[in-house]
Amino acid sequence: MLALWALVLAAYSNSFEAGLVFDNAKVISRDARIRAVTPRNVRLILTEGYSSTTSGLYRPLTTFSYLLNYSVFGNGTHPAGYHWVNLAVHGVNVLLVYLLGLLVFGAPAPAFAVAALWGVHPLLTESVTNIVGRADLLAAFGVLAGLLCYVRSASAAGRNKLLWLAAMLAAQAIGLFSKENAAILPGIMLLYDLTWRERAPWRGRAMAYAALVLPFIAFFYLRGTLQMHIPAPFADNPLLGAGFWTTRLTAIKVIGKYPWIFVWPARLSADYSYNAVPSFGWHPTEWEDAKALIALAGCLGAALLAAGWYRTRKPLFFLLAFFFVALLPTSNLAILIGSIMAERFVYLPSIGLAGCAIAAIYALGRQVSRKRPFAMRTAWIAVGLLCLACAGRTYARNSDWLDERSLWSSAVNVVPGSAKAHYNLGTTLSQLPGRLPDAIAEYEDGTPN
Repeated sequence: MLALWALVLAAYSNSFEAGLVFDNAKVISRDARIRAVTPRNVRLILTEGYSSTTSGLYRPLTTFSYLLNYSVFGNGTHPAGYHWVNLAVHGVNVLLVYLLGLLVFGAPAPAFAVAALWGVHPLLTESVTNIVGRADLLAAFGVLAGLLCYVRSASAAGRNKLLWLAAMLAAQAIGLFSKENAAILPGIMLLYDLTWRERAPWRGRAMAYAALVLPFIAFFYLRGTLQMHIPAPFADNPLLGAGFWTTRLTAIKVIGKYPWIFVWPARLSADYSYNAVPSFGWHPTEWEDAKALIALAGCLGAALLAAGWYRTRKPLFFLLAFFFVALLPTSNLAILIGSIMAERFVYLPSIGLAGCAIAAIYALGRQVSRKRPFAMRTAWIAVGLLCLACAGRTYARNSDWLDERSLWSSAVNVVPGSAKAHYNLGTTLSQLPGRLPDAIAEYEDGTPN
């Protein structure tokens, strides 16, 4: 684990130079509640929304963590301290992924490989390098820690069982009060139980499911007293104004994009709002609509593969299903949210993608090694090179978050159709001497036809 943490630290070693860009300036610099530890500020954090710019969200533990940085650690608006906390939480999550890998594979080598590949993958930079990505880090911690505590509680008895259940409830509360998608924990627990029914009797598991009602009641009660509603800007999620089938087919196209950028993370963006992902237009001959149909076929194929692996290759079944279950809250399939797509949405689901990749390499290596003894060693060398390549790409991606100009220049290059990326780059350029013509050009490029 020390070697793995050293690799993660090396990949993110230049992230401490990133400034308060994008939403970070709004959440950190303009939130007066985090500037001092006072009873009034604590009360305001518990009884108000996440920030002045996102009043429909209730994430008090995430805000408390900013209070810890700003006031207790004395970081103020200096970003380095916030980056250190983000990296520390990510390091804890890497350890939890390793422990989850031990449960899934029953062997340390593939568990270590999954944790290494996931821990340094560049798709996670929006959650780790971006300071406000801490909400995703804490939510993932709640789900991973909650699942591991649940597994231990199912096989424990007496006082130990109660202690593990209490730890599970604490983990669920941490995740849920940090970001809403941590509500997926019961679904992940059910997936684990359906995959490995023989590991514990159902009677011993029922108490855990019943106990999880408590943090949910507390969350919805506190949030309900605020009479909050999540703002739904069309510019951030154009699906809000689309028809039922157009919305679902476009959402499926977005789901198909995530595995692709996981496999080839050469082009990453901080923004995918209007019109970065064109809505499905019922023109199957056009490439954008064909992408949706290809993604739909891919999802159906994944479901068939998972069904075939249920009895013969349980790790692959669990990890593939993990990706889809963990992605469900932000997929825009069941409910519409404030964004159509974001790389931070796959911080937790990408564990399933990393696990599938390692499981496939591990299974292939074991099969070939029966005839070629060095095949397994070759497979692990390939995994090591893959991790180093991902770490290098993560290091390069961190530089995009250095300031507003580098961030939005990168976004415009990756998603030239995004109106928001052009607007933000134009706003940044307008504040630089002699760049007003370039700023006007960006505004014009981002204006919808």
